[in-house]
Amino acid sequence: LESSEVFSIDFRVANRLNCFEVDVQHHKYLFSAENPQERAEWLDVIAYIPLFAKEKKPKSKESPLKMTPRGMEMLKKILYKLPNLSSPEKELEKNLLHPSFETVQALCSLEQIDDDGLLTTLLSFFSVHNKTLDLLQWALSMEIKNTPSGPTLFRGVSVATRMLRIYSFDKIGLEYIKVTVLPLVQEIISSKQSFEIDPQKIMNDQEVEGNLKRLLEISQSFLERIFSKVEACPISFRILFKGVQTQVTPLFPEMKKLVIGGFIFLRFFCPAIVTPEKYGLLNGAPSEESRRTLVLISKLLQNLANSVEFDGSKEAYMTTMNNFVTANLKAVSNFFDQLTDENLISSKLKNMDIRDIQFSVKKSPQELLNKIHTLTIEKQEVIDKLIEKYQ
Repeated sequence: LESSEVFSIDFRVANRLNCFEVDVQHHKYLFSAENPQERAEWLDVIAYIPLFAKEKKPKSKESPLKMTPRGMEMLKKILYKLPNLSSPEKELEKNLLHPSFETVQALCSLEQIDDDGLLTTLLSFFSVHNKTLDLLQWALSMEIKNTPSGPTLFRGVSVATRMLRIYSFDKIGLEYIKVTVLPLVQEIISSKQSFEIDPQKIMNDQEVEGNLKRLLEISQSFLERIFSKVEACPISFRILFKGVQTQVTPLFPEMKKLVIGGFIFLRFFCPAIVTPEKYGLLNGAPSEESRRTLVLISKLLQNLANSVEFDGSKEAYMTTMNNFVTANLKAVSNFFDQLTDENLISSKLKNMDIRDIQFSVKKSPQELLNKIHTLTIEKQEVIDKLIEKYQ
């Protein structure tokens, strides 16, 4: 399963809606979800379960971000004019930092969905200029602008969600993880108790009841620790959450709080809980039993963040957790309100050093510009075809 791949499938290929394909060691399995939201949720879950690879770019000639005429001109300049200029680095820098972001958009429209190299380099470059948040806010705004419905907002693998993931699991986000969920993850890994609640995996009914009680208690501990450490949430996260919420609410009012839950739980806490070793939070992978417990907790937190009870259609035993979901809905809603509180954000901004919220930079500005230029040259064949197409 470690060599598996996940693809989005065009409905015309499968002759069914909401499909995705899992390729496991050269054997292809086609799945069809009941609706677009369910399909998106499955792809999100598969993306951070370590047995599966991340979703690959849909088999389509279209790019996630549209190429603009000015963007095309910028790419042509990078490829064919910059080498002949007296100060090519300054010209490239000026184009990248232009407030229209058209050069950045053009570069991102060429990016492969399974390659974070360019996005990481762009984050580093903008960080050097103390403009990390500007880049992230642009990417998030583009995603909102191009999303047709609320339930699919930030659900796929896109430039915006990938950039946010890369930034979230940088030093700032990892410190937040360490003071919130990591101690409880370590507690589960060192525990010899069982948290399994699937009756098919346990023969004794009394044991199931005991495990359920322990699972609910530890899940409540996760929540309470997250709530109690709300002050530790990075100011940059809060700024991004508030900005997204402000843009999303007029378009999709029902997503006002759900969009925050999608970020802080689905794309931040849950991946860190399920695969802590992936982000350097643990030296080794958890045992199979511990991983199973961590997955159960993440499922519970995800449903709570989405304000959705388990319907039992897939895993009937999960309905025993619904009381937990309903009992904590108000507390989670209050947590989202605290994260996006304007007065709190304003007060923190007064004491904030802009350098403290930047992405980690391990290269000089010159090296970053050279890297961006090199990555563009590597796409020369694609760019030439686009130039030929649009001429």
